[in-house]
Amino acid sequence: MNPENPQNKLDKTTTKSLNQTTKPSQFIQLEQRSLLSLFALGKLASVDAAALGYIPMSFLKQTSLSRDQILEDWFDNLAMWYCIMQTQLGRIGCLILPIFEDRLYRDSQKLLQLSVEALEMAGRIGAKTVSLTGLIPSATDYGRAIVKAIEGRNDLPKITTGHATTCATVVLTIKKILQVSHRSLEQEKVAFIGLGSVGISTLSLMLRSLPHPTVIILCDVYSKREFMEKIEQELVSAYGFQGQIRIAPSASELPPEIYDASLIIGATNVPDILDINRLKPGTLIVDDSGPHCFSSALAIKRFEQQKDILFTEGGMLQAPHPIETVIYLPKAIDNSIDKHLWQGYSRQTNPLDITGCVMSSLLSSRFDDMEPTVGFLNLETSFQHYQGLEQFGFQAADLHCDGYVLQIK
Repeated sequence: MNPENPQNKLDKTTTKSLNQTTKPSQFIQLEQRSLLSLFALGKLASVDAAALGYIPMSFLKQTSLSRDQILEDWFDNLAMWYCIMQTQLGRIGCLILPIFEDRLYRDSQKLLQLSVEALEMAGRIGAKTVSLTGLIPSATDYGRAIVKAIEGRNDLPKITTGHATTCATVVLTIKKILQVSHRSLEQEKVAFIGLGSVGISTLSLMLRSLPHPTVIILCDVYSKREFMEKIEQELVSAYGFQGQIRIAPSASELPPEIYDASLIIGATNVPDILDINRLKPGTLIVDDSGPHCFSSALAIKRFEQQKDILFTEGGMLQAPHPIETVIYLPKAIDNSIDKHLWQGYSRQTNPLDITGCVMSSLLSSRFDDMEPTVGFLNLETSFQHYQGLEQFGFQAADLHCDGYVLQIK
């Protein structure tokens, strides 16, 4: 992979035009004017890739507005070009669909319609690949429903679930938490909670990329027992795993085998199923679940009081260079919601940080061997994304959870 020399700064026409901008930080600019209008006037350069998101429930909870008011007054019931991120490898446009998080599964046809409209917008602003973030992949059959909806159209960008980059990011996070704790994977008992697309692909990529642990514990619901037995066979035949494999089906609570693990990887959709108080001292947690598989409040409390566990979210990358971001914040929204909540939708406190699923769109736009993914993952594709991230100097973000950064001496 030999990238062109991408600009490290925002396009000059961009920064010159932002005379109505406030600067909450050196790397974030808030723009009151429509990014689409600025682009149409030639005051914003085109993007290389885009990412689709949706309206989080926090926006509804933190305002006095109704759903309809937010959809109509903020969004005009259309996709919004929310921000531009300038990375070392190119520019990403983030679009927010006018649909609330809790409607993604209930109104699948609406989600499809809005996704196609957003793809049209993304194509017009220059995106070659568009990533589906958050719950959109699972709500669209891992992107397959969108591919079917646009069948026969050659005028739209490619889509990607971003799961290849997400899995690569989780493996980089496993590597990071072990480095921080001065431990080696060869000495660990590793439990995987949730063996869906991301869980099983992360396990496969971990065995492909890192030294093998002594024990692997597979945990999912009882109905997946036969599937877990098949995975057990594949770990030996496909990856040459020679350690111990335990199958630990779960019911309403996790089986005791999970609490015997020294490293726990979460990739489930069941919230708070992992009991922080039952963890052995020294336990490490990497969680890519949505919502978290443990109580972040209890985890933070135990970390601060006892300093005997480490935990982090699994899907966040740290770039080698700061990412400059322009965020659209019109007056109507500025007057209705805390601007830090608004800008926190896409930008982290650390200007080096970016989610793997957002970054995936740019990787697939720029590099032919880092293919976009639809449907279930191919291991080699995940491995290409993993190698690419390391080659370009990306690593996992500092250990963090729900905005809290673990201070480690």
